[in-house]
Amino acid sequence: AQADLAQTISEDALEKISDEITGGAAQRARVECQKTLVAEYFDLLDAKNPTMLPSIINPVPLKTQDPPLFMERGRPSEAYFTLNRCNRLMVRVPGVEQMLTARYGDKPQYDCYMRQDCI
Repeated sequence: AQADLAQTISEDALEKISDEITGGAAQRARVECQKTLVAEYFDLLDAKNPTMLPSIINPVPLKTQDPPLFMERGRPSEAYFTLNRCNRLMVRVPGVEQMLTARYGDKPQYDCYMRQDCI
């Protein structure tokens, strides 16, 4: 009985310490809410340009091509320009790479054809 009491006290103490460090249940709920919002943002962005997010995880198909002469919204050329300007900012957000890898895998395949002629 005394060992069970000590175990319970120990578990309670660990939970309180954990809540202090992580901010408790309210903080965990905020983090989960933010993850949901990021996932919804990913869905919207993916609908607008299906090349954008996979190219963050696997930029090689885009980066091994010559730069496009112009940008087309919703096309790989837009992802190319965005990747060059913003990739370092996106991967600094905690958890983004893990979320994208979980969504697309380690080496996602995607449309990377960029027109090189004028419109």
